[in-house]
Amino acid sequence: MCCKLTVKSLSDTRWESHVNAVSALKTGLKGIYSALKEVLQKDSLTRITAEPVDAKKKFKIKFFDILITTAIASMKGRFESFTSIFEPFEFLYNIKECDEMKEKQLKEKCRSLEKTLSDKENKDIEAEELEIELKLLSRKIEEDSTPETVFKYIYNNNFEELFPNALIALRVL
Repeated sequence: MCCKLTVKSLSDTRWESHVNAVSALKTGLKGIYSALKEVLQKDSLTRITAEPVDAKKKFKIKFFDILITTAIASMKGRFESFTSIFEPFEFLYNIKECDEMKEKQLKEKCRSLEKTLSDKENKDIEAEELEIELKLLSRKIEEDSTPETVFKYIYNNNFEELFPNALIALRVL
């Protein structure tokens, strides 16, 4: 800004105030004009630089946010589907705990898995037999055995006929 000017407001009570207010305009008109022009230029520059920001915001709101929201909803749906598929098999990730589970709890998990691996009348496994097999296996395997380790244990020891339901469940897993 080139010079400091103060435009005084008009007073309703004294005419002398009117003269003082107008005299600032009369004597400093060039300065006021320059100051207003400078403010206008700064405002124009702000608008010019603000437009890309607004364009970025519009892009973010109209495209990016919608894209992210759609992706999150899709992932949430997939995760829920995966969870519903994974849930019946979950207890097979720690077979060692099957012997320590309450009988009712293990029975329910085996029935749920039987239902998952069934197609109307055809069953891939028998829940009651799987329950017995898992209890026996839990006593034979090591503490941190993975489903793959248990699967290999059954095959390496030729126990396929002893644990057919567990083998099928682990193979499907």
